[in-house]
Amino acid sequence: MTESYEFSCSGRRGVEGPLLPYIAVFAERLRLQGYSKRSVGEASGLVADFSEWLKQKKIAKEDISLKGTELYLRYRAFHRRPRKSDVATMRRLLNLLREEGVIKQPAACTEPTPMQSLLDEYASYLRQERALAPTTLVNYLRLSVVF
Repeated sequence: MTESYEFSCSGRRGVEGPLLPYIAVFAERLRLQGYSKRSVGEASGLVADFSEWLKQKKIAKEDISLKGTELYLRYRAFHRRPRKSDVATMRRLLNLLREEGVIKQPAACTEPTPMQSLLDEYASYLRQERALAPTTLVNYLRLSVVF
């Protein structure tokens, strides 16, 4: 699979940013995993947009983190209609970048912080006692951290 095919799938031309060399690799990996041409195109388009956002924010590829992808997805949600697959796509991208040695493996935490323990208990309560949907649960937890 060639790089031009990947860009035509995503509908993008002239993509820039630090992830440019990895878009075709990412798309090929998805294709080999059995994703449809449309899904590969949408996912590679998301990565291309993320790459351009990184360039705009002057973030090097080595500095990409889970927190950074969350910030980008929030930014993207204001400017485009988010897809259910966006979060999973960003996780796949982070895994690829780790495997390629571009970014470091996350440090393993052996013990949760008191705040994380409290949030875990609250999430369990919301899930079991209040029967909240997973997306609602995420929003509640996100608001809990702010306050």
